[in-house]
Amino acid sequence: MKKGRIIVKLLIFIFIFEAVFYKDSQFLNAAVSEGQNMVRVGLTKEYFNKTSISIDNQAIKIGFSKEDNYYPTDILRGNKGISISRAYGSYNVYGGSFPSFSKAASEAASLRASKKSLTVVPALVGLDRNNRGVWKLYDVYSTENVLNTNDVYSMKLKNKSSKYLLAVTIGSSKFLVDVDEAGANSQFEAVNKAEGVSVEGENRYRGRIEIGTYGKSGVTPVNVINLEDYIRGSVPMEMNHTWHISALKAQAVCARSFGAAVSGFGSDSDIKKGYKLTNTISHQSYGGMKVETKETDKAVKDTENEFVTYKNRVVKTTYFSTSGGYTEDSENVWGGKKHWLRAVPDRYENKPEKKPWKMGFTKYQLSAMLKSYEAIKGKKIGNIEAIKVIRRSKSGRALVVKVTGSLGNLVLKKQEIRKAFNLYSTKIKIYTASDFVRNLSGWNEDSVKGDFIFSGSGYGHGVGLSQSGARGMAEAGYGYKKIIMHYFTGVEVH
Repeated sequence: MKKGRIIVKLLIFIFIFEAVFYKDSQFLNAAVSEGQNMVRVGLTKEYFNKTSISIDNQAIKIGFSKEDNYYPTDILRGNKGISISRAYGSYNVYGGSFPSFSKAASEAASLRASKKSLTVVPALVGLDRNNRGVWKLYDVYSTENVLNTNDVYSMKLKNKSSKYLLAVTIGSSKFLVDVDEAGANSQFEAVNKAEGVSVEGENRYRGRIEIGTYGKSGVTPVNVINLEDYIRGSVPMEMNHTWHISALKAQAVCARSFGAAVSGFGSDSDIKKGYKLTNTISHQSYGGMKVETKETDKAVKDTENEFVTYKNRVVKTTYFSTSGGYTEDSENVWGGKKHWLRAVPDRYENKPEKKPWKMGFTKYQLSAMLKSYEAIKGKKIGNIEAIKVIRRSKSGRALVVKVTGSLGNLVLKKQEIRKAFNLYSTKIKIYTASDFVRNLSGWNEDSVKGDFIFSGSGYGHGVGLSQSGARGMAEAGYGYKKIIMHYFTGVEVH
């Protein structure tokens, strides 16, 4: 009688487990064909190398991308979503495999109930030759819990561990993803695609979210997304949605070209290098679904599949906020000459996002700022006596700045200047405090204090499209293609 009650309780447990967490988990192995229109965006600005990442959808697909086709294996269901983290420790692997999580979970529950093993869990290990999910049973490694070799679940492999082994938690339940065995990280897609994938309760993303360690100690999410949908979440982050539609269209085409040139196309996982394109300002900002607007969506739609090309190749179309009247040659910023990134006058920048600015620094503050550069260059400058621009580009930006000190000199070049002094741009003039007051009559010296004053204009690196200038050109009646071809020399838009 007691044995019968245990069996009944076990069956009820398995039924509830499957119904609540993993209902409808059997899929046909039909691929979601995507072609060459997907990009991979590392969401590193908010979520780089975290201990864990939560996906808050109550119903989410899990699967793998293979040869740029997505193969879902199961649907995961949980009222509080799921959490993914790196799995530490070593595991035994049982013989045999299962076609779905529900079957693997049932067998694991049966083994735990019979007390053959209290630590066995399902593990997703990849796709079979028919592109269906393959599940196995993993057990926390111990020489004591190896089952008899005559048992149907005899151990096939001992001491399985990997820095690419992930743990997925739903409530009190857990399973593993053996990324190393699969050769790919799993990707999660909303059952209702329109709602997107919810990450950390903060934002929703179109497409899929892949989560992996990529060789780090923690996990990082990657948005695997259609390029056009990616641009929808980038344009409103980079340009005010109330600006003229021609400026928004120019931004959309530049963002699309930049994203394609940096990321390349494809949705397949690389377990060591998960992304080339990120959502940080070093690439271009991206905010997912929450930042989309009807104005920027229209700009993206109206320019769909249009790119900037130079000699029939999609190019990296850099852009920035404000030029201060003239853009810059690429080699004067990053060192490499690009024929489409030539300095041009910015005559229509009449509503600059960043107006001319001034910064004051004491000698003590400047000494602290320059410590790292002294170490890098092996120089000791002592007390700062003078700072001068000794070479400029045709745009008026500082190319070489010399810092003279009581013990020696320090020379800064190109972007070293901007980084060392934390400047908005390198379109600067440098004054001592007394010279500043003499040269700028009527200036209130109390508003900017310091031993040296940096007076400048512009905001950003200055290479490529000036967003403030694009706004001015649009308001003056120029179309988006004319705007793009003004800022990028010798290019085509098609």
